[in-house]
Amino acid sequence: MAGITDPTQPYFKDGLWGWDGTRWRKLAQIFGYTDRFRENLGGTKSGAGQFTGAMTPVPAGYVYVANFLMARNVTTGPSFVTLHVKDGSSYWLFTRTATPGVANPAQWNGSFVLKEGDFLEVRVHDCLDNDVIEAVVWGYKMAIAE
Repeated sequence: MAGITDPTQPYFKDGLWGWDGTRWRKLAQIFGYTDRFRENLGGTKSGAGQFTGAMTPVPAGYVYVANFLMARNVTTGPSFVTLHVKDGSSYWLFTRTATPGVANPAQWNGSFVLKEGDFLEVRVHDCLDNDVIEAVVWGYKMAIAE
């Protein structure tokens, strides 16, 4: 029998292999739920101007699915808010803008898949010194099995 036939051989240690009924073959890449993630992007603005908060970029070996992103200025109220999804460089994959009130933050609900190096960012414009910014992103992460 030609090809890969013995699952005890060293080539089976890398990646996922399966029997398709006639032969052993490498399986397609799969994703599996690993855990949820939540990251606080807010803080206190030092000086007047724009506040920017960004999540840690997605690490190698994972795919994140963001389900919720929100931001607001809880100190001085309405501010122009920009929500961004960015790839590993500075390319914006998604942008949403809003002018929320203190009780109504700018938010995004949905599903956005982030691969290695991608990250989410919030920008709250027109802040004053010592404004408190609330911002959070959450969703779930999946380990990549090869």
